[in-house]
Amino acid sequence: DETETFCSRQKNKPTLPMPPKKRAAKESTSKTTVKRQKVEKATTEKKAKPATKGKSKAPTTYPDQILAILQKSDKPLGLASIKKELISQYGRKDSGPFKKAVLAAIKALQAEGRDDFVVTDSGNSYHGGAASAYGAVLDKKADAAAAEEAQIREYHRQGLRQCAKCFAWIDKDCELDRDYHMKIPCPECGGFSKFWNDVETSELGDY
Repeated sequence: DETETFCSRQKNKPTLPMPPKKRAAKESTSKTTVKRQKVEKATTEKKAKPATKGKSKAPTTYPDQILAILQKSDKPLGLASIKKELISQYGRKDSGPFKKAVLAAIKALQAEGRDDFVVTDSGNSYHGGAASAYGAVLDKKADAAAAEEAQIREYHRQGLRQCAKCFAWIDKDCELDRDYHMKIPCPECGGFSKFWNDVETSELGDY
């Protein structure tokens, strides 16, 4: 009987609701995991990203600054021009020690026999060599001179002479006197002038 009464009480006992699941803790763990994944991804991408080259540092010593100036210049620079550029580009102050330092730097560079520090034939100015802006100017001039010489050679092959007055190229059959002056006026300018670049008188020789 007691067993039945106990069972009956347990049977009639109201059912208590189940405690809520710990969703908050689970959601917090999930958010932490996602955040960690984002941090790891960002770190990986940062490591994988190639390092970008930083800006080259400006030269600080007198020799390096002089070399940089000459590299950018499209003409030879004398001592006064170099000093002027040092003051304007690098903020150097014109003074006695400044002038002495510039002279010392130029003497040191010249003694090294560098390809990027070349003294002109006059000895009073300097340029940055073949790789500088002035070197590019020299290359263009050399190309133009070579092209002109090739054209003169071609005119010689065609039997033409060049008038020294108007520089026109004229047929070689034009009569000349003993001094290579025209016996008749130049058909281009009408002058009686000696021919230049003639096969008999040209410095290029007979082609």
